Amino acid sequence: MLKNCCLVLRHFDPTSELRRASVKGLAFSLLRACTRVADTSLDLVVFDFCAQQLGNLDPPLKQVLGQEARAISMTLRILEQRNSDLYLATHHMGIPVDAQAIIALDLGLTFLWNITDETPWNAEEVVRQGGLGILERILQNHPTTPSLCRSGFGMVANVAEVPKLRPALLKAPLLLGALAACLDTPDNLVVNYNVVGILCNLLAEVRSDCQSNVGRYSN
Repeated sequence: MLKNCCLVLRHFDPTSELRRASVKGLAFSLLRACTRVADTSLDLVVFDFCAQQLGNLDPPLKQVLGQEARAISMTLRILEQRNSDLYLATHHMGIPVDAQAIIALDLGLTFLWNITDETPWNAEEVVRQGGLGILERILQNHPTTPSLCRSGFGMVANVAEVPKLRPALLKAPLLLGALAACLDTPDNLVVNYNVVGILCNLLAEVRSDCQSNVGRYSN
């Protein structure tokens, strides 16, 4: 039923046809269902709807999703559990990687990428809820999956645009290593665009710290 609801809702424009309370309740109900049932087909439909429809709302409504509907914390919880399940299946049970499950991870990260765009509160919530560590573990398990790098680093690029969040990125060594590795894939323009943007913001942070230290010692 939930999958059919999402398919029907794809025909509506949430920006004009859903009120604040409706958007909040819809996101909460759909994501909560995914936290309660491990069903890849449900993840696919829900994350696709969230990424394409709810993730592209105006920033004030996106903050409502992150702050009041707990969309970010629930999405991260789902992604962490699905990534753990995939690791167990492939590394301990010898089951081939489920391509649909990878697509679901990508759509979940895409939702986080969209919902953090120009919405600093949501970007901060990603950091507060351990999103950087979750992304590190996803990329550790699937280091050669371009779609996960694209969506994951899109989210990180939004985090890096918030100055007070940059120190958290500098304390994520595995993520920084993954960023550097992506520079060796020149054929992926979107990934490289995000990676360069992240590195530029981090260099600005390091430069600012160096200038502050120089000023402090010179005085």
